[in-house]
Amino acid sequence: MGSVTVEPRARLAWQVLDLGLQPFGAVLRQQEELVRQRLLGTIPDTLILVEHPPVVTLGRAKQRGNLRLDPETLLARGIEYFEITRGGDVTYHAPGQVVGYPIFDLRQHGRDVLRFCRGMEAALIAALGDFGILAGAVAGKAGVWVGEK
Repeated sequence: MGSVTVEPRARLAWQVLDLGLQPFGAVLRQQEELVRQRLLGTIPDTLILVEHPPVVTLGRAKQRGNLRLDPETLLARGIEYFEITRGGDVTYHAPGQVVGYPIFDLRQHGRDVLRFCRGMEAALIAALGDFGILAGAVAGKAGVWVGEK
């Protein structure tokens, strides 16, 4: 685990939606609607926090060789499967893993996706620290990690 430095800047208002445990497909549809609303300016920047039942997603950078089981086998084992338009490769989500989906206007956040994501990770690491949870970043991996998870 490593540390991330974030440059201070003016505070901007945003909302957090804590959805609990929800199926991936339902949350994907909700994200699409929230993106539409954000583009219209009818909602503030929004962070969705959610856990999913077991699901595997393949992003635009997918490498099928990284998918260890075919979609039919995944479904037979109770694991949903989605090919989606976000970046990334193969990702597995399951209960106990909190996923954050930011729906933000990056024009207000420096227009730099990587920097924005690292700043969000740093904020989450700091917030977890306030609750006595030791978290950090893992070199070469996205996200906030607690122990090996």
